[in-house]
Amino acid sequence: MREEVLKNRLGVQVATIKKEHDKYVIYNKHSVRLGTFDPKTNLTKDQRNAIVGTGNWLTALL
Repeated sequence: MREEVLKNRLGVQVATIKKEHDKYVIYNKHSVRLGTFDPKTNLTKDQRNAIVGTGNWLTALL
């Protein structure tokens, strides 16, 4: 997966998840970075680099 587009039930794009280096990064529809998930550490962090939780919680940052 290089890029995954997330859409709402009406088909409108709400976010994009991109693989950058070894991490997954979520951006909102305005290309604002909302957070990252690092599979090596199994941690999801928000845009301020605060830990959100263990596992992939990127969609929870919407």
